[in-house]
Amino acid sequence: MENQEVAVRPSAGRAPEALCYHADRIRERQISERPRVEASTTAVTGTRRCWTSGPGTGAAGGTGDAKPVDVGSGRPARVRVGSLRPHRSPNVAMSPLVSASRVVSRSAPRPETLHAPARARSPWRRTLAGLALTTALASPVHAAINANKSFAPDVVSAGQPSTVTIFFLNANNNPATNLAFTDTLPAGIVVAPVPNATSNCGGTLAPNAGDTSVTFSGGTIPANAGLTPGSCQVSFNVVAAVADVYINTIAAGDVTSSEGANSQSADATLNVSTLTPLAGSKTFAPANIHGNGNPSTVTISLTNPNGIALTNVSFTDTLPAQIVVAPTPNASTNCGGTLTASAGASGVQLAGGTIGAGASCTVVFDVVAAAPNTPFDANVQNTIPSGAITTFEGVTNPLITSNNLRVQKGAQVIKAFAPGTIDSGGVSTLTVTVRNYNATTALAPLAFTDALPAGMTIANPVVTGGTCVSVNGASFSVAAAGGTSFTTAGGSLPGVAAGAGVTNNACTFTVQVTASNASTTPSVLSNTVPAGNFGGVNYATSNTATLTIRALSPLTASSKSFSSPNGPAVQTNWVRATVNIVNGSASPIT
Repeated sequence: MENQEVAVRPSAGRAPEALCYHADRIRERQISERPRVEASTTAVTGTRRCWTSGPGTGAAGGTGDAKPVDVGSGRPARVRVGSLRPHRSPNVAMSPLVSASRVVSRSAPRPETLHAPARARSPWRRTLAGLALTTALASPVHAAINANKSFAPDVVSAGQPSTVTIFFLNANNNPATNLAFTDTLPAGIVVAPVPNATSNCGGTLAPNAGDTSVTFSGGTIPANAGLTPGSCQVSFNVVAAVADVYINTIAAGDVTSSEGANSQSADATLNVSTLTPLAGSKTFAPANIHGNGNPSTVTISLTNPNGIALTNVSFTDTLPAQIVVAPTPNASTNCGGTLTASAGASGVQLAGGTIGAGASCTVVFDVVAAAPNTPFDANVQNTIPSGAITTFEGVTNPLITSNNLRVQKGAQVIKAFAPGTIDSGGVSTLTVTVRNYNATTALAPLAFTDALPAGMTIANPVVTGGTCVSVNGASFSVAAAGGTSFTTAGGSLPGVAAGAGVTNNACTFTVQVTASNASTTPSVLSNTVPAGNFGGVNYATSNTATLTIRALSPLTASSKSFSSPNGPAVQTNWVRATVNIVNGSASPIT
């Protein structure tokens, strides 16, 4: 028997509906073989089962039998129609596609006749060219909700966390709301001490450490966008204490939503190894670097405590933001494999290494300060996260943390008043300290303007100084006593000497200032230098220096007395009255 085909495809972007092809109509046209509806291999975003029905002698056999198939959005279904006389093939080429708009609609159930046009070169043209397939369109139905599941990493050591991710797809035009599931973990797997549960599906996901199942509810999967299904995911961490192979399954139908349930199970496998995790360490030497200075050498040491070699050892070491691979990386390894350490990169990669049984190996490379003219002075640490090192055997690493690396770069401006508290009208010395953290780059010129806060002025007489002037050649410009700002210019401050360790090169500017306080309560004046740069080497806004001016104390009359130096106080003698007035402030009152 020779079969001819006609393909029926649901409309693109429309939710598929059940399509039923009735053999009795075809039989009337002298086609003895019952039509068979088959799923094609085209990728689908959702499927729905339908049946062929009616009398016939097809593969299923018998009158009234039914053959289920899946018809999905974007998936054609093929209807095979056999000729009545197999020895006289009609040699007819059927049209490959029936109008999609006539196949899938959202109308109520009704019959619809789809004509299958043909190009015939035989007497059978009259029979097949007018063949009509009658379809009964079922009421609108929704595509299945799909769920996938994975572990990452999927090979771990006993007690090492692995992240479970459940990924959902929705091919419908409507959001799938009220998304819910319960994931019963295999015996031996529990929620990790730090569950780290996340969801971009919304809803409620709150597993507790040690739980043997995880429940989610109230989520939403977005609607499709054309032919792209909506998606979202949830994740959480689990651990297993015993080495084994664990299969975690969410059965078909266990993921529910307003748009239906998952039609297939979601499965994932976690392999918990009996092998011992790698031991590792990381060091910086020296433990400090300066901008535009000498590099520090990073050494990563890995030890395999197991009785077998570990192969395909691979990891990426991401550096802190303040350091990068040196211009001359000096990268090397005796771990084998391929070590990638590019100048200026923010990390290095090892791929395909091998560590022998009970053996150790190292990865070595140099780093320098990133953006050397940007101000920074602090310790940084570099870590290789737990599980970041992978091997073919499934052995991985615990958290590896480096020693502190002090990174010093750019410039800094610091201000201080001495003394920090004065009486009204008193004098304090303002000191501005300039620091250079770079190694080979001088700060030049040492130029900035400092605007004094309201109520503070340059003292009389004008007294300026500092090592930036006397040693480093800078100049000080002050208009006059009573002025409210000063300006510096010129000069040069060299970088830090090579091998100087955690330090800086510094110089100072000094100027005497004064302030008054007519209030009976103390006043506090604050002063900063805005962010700027010395010849392209940046400094941040300075610290805030404060000067407190004491309140004026009221004058008091401590005593009063009368005396008559020329004898008795009579009408012809004068009398002296003495009043003692006390100034409680340290400053004179005029």
